Amino acid sequence: MKKEYNTGYYDNPSSLIFRVILFSVIIIGMLIYIGRINGSKSFAVFISILIPVAFLVILISVKGKLIKRAVLNFDSSTFTIKIYKLKSDELISMESFLWRDIDSYRFYFDTKKNTCLTLYLKDKRRKTFIFQDSKAFDEAVNQESVFSNFYSYVTEFNKGENKIMLKPGFLTTSVGKLIIVFEVALLSFALLLHLIKNNFSSSYYLLLGIGFIIPQIINRMQNKAIYDKISKLS
Repeated sequence: MKKEYNTGYYDNPSSLIFRVILFSVIIIGMLIYIGRINGSKSFAVFISILIPVAFLVILISVKGKLIKRAVLNFDSSTFTIKIYKLKSDELISMESFLWRDIDSYRFYFDTKKNTCLTLYLKDKRRKTFIFQDSKAFDEAVNQESVFSNFYSYVTEFNKGENKIMLKPGFLTTSVGKLIIVFEVALLSFALLLHLIKNNFSSSYYLLLGIGFIIPQIINRMQNKAIYDKISKLS
């Protein structure tokens, strides 16, 4: 049985986000260094907050240019993703995967109702696709969606001899959990030293550390929740 599903697609936003974050970190580090040399810590703190906000505004402004149109084709042997220009039928790219070549997969649903699908192939390659499907997890399960179509074909394929496994995100694993625990312990120790020495001259470093760890904790909680929900569908 063949099936076609149309949805929106983000054209490799991860590379843009990575460049924005990397550039922000470099700029923040330079400004903090300048602030320490000149003795103007408040200036460094202000700029370290201003720069990420400015880049976030820039990221949002170019986000629309990244949106494309995706056509997903499913059949008993193959999963194909065709990417078109948003307002035309011009084909930009096409990737096709045999179900038997997929080792495992991972789904993630962000707060903007985008659906992130990562395929882990048996040749050790990994492919990530972010679809603008406008559905939260519960909606994706109960309605026609990227997830419901993919999951139904995987379930059917898994009735055979080969299996495609659900894979947890890295931070959801025991190793990821240990890394977060270690980071929290390290940050707590640094905070304790500040309290003992009663020295908060470098407290903005702690704030940056907290700002780095909190998203990891939230990401782990969200990934684990999605993983547990999908596991219960089986």
